[in-house]
Amino acid sequence: MLKRRHRRLVPVNPNEPTGVDLREDLNIVLPHSAPLIFDVGANVGQSIDLFQSIYPRAVIHAFEPSPECLKVLSSRHPDQRVSIHPVALGARQEELTFHEYELSVLNSVLPIDRKSEHQFNSVSALRQIKVHADTIDRVADDLGIDKIDLLKIDTQGFDLAVLHGASGVLSRKQVQAVMVELNFISIYEGQSSVMEILSLLFGHNFELVDFYEKFRQGSTLAWCTALFSKRIEVSS
Repeated sequence: MLKRRHRRLVPVNPNEPTGVDLREDLNIVLPHSAPLIFDVGANVGQSIDLFQSIYPRAVIHAFEPSPECLKVLSSRHPDQRVSIHPVALGARQEELTFHEYELSVLNSVLPIDRKSEHQFNSVSALRQIKVHADTIDRVADDLGIDKIDLLKIDTQGFDLAVLHGASGVLSRKQVQAVMVELNFISIYEGQSSVMEILSLLFGHNFELVDFYEKFRQGSTLAWCTALFSKRIEVSS
């Protein structure tokens, strides 16, 4: 019966990630009752909804530079456990041009690559604004934070720069898990290289848990969310 329906049963260890359900795997990788989470590229709070469904007592710092998204984010998440920071994060402190589109989830420091074939090629640009960019290292220091349980980054192609701005907390092993969007096709001009992101995180002793929220362009994996956890070092 299962074979005729193109289904099969697979044994699952309840204590190990399966790569099927991001919510369940996060709970396994990060079994904290009240984790501290950095949500970089919070948009209107989609990831916050996910995190709060898993961790009702989570302390979340949400970073979002778009004024329009900030209005929605503030109205949707008045919870005192969610601190909203109206700033972009990157590799250094600087002023950046921020591109806003009719689909706010596409907003980015980077312009859409109109020469590449992808489903967002014809999405209209609304405006360009100047935003202030800071770094995770400096923000964490200002807030007196010495441990980030989960660092989520979804900055539409600017993710490698954000990670470069977290070199201090990563080097000091102050981040337990990382959730980052990977673009395998060109969607933005000058977007982050998947290989460079993987190399950076592997270099900081992270292990890939799995890929989630996969989107395909034909037979090609176009983009996905990748979850990484800190490798447990066993002393000999």
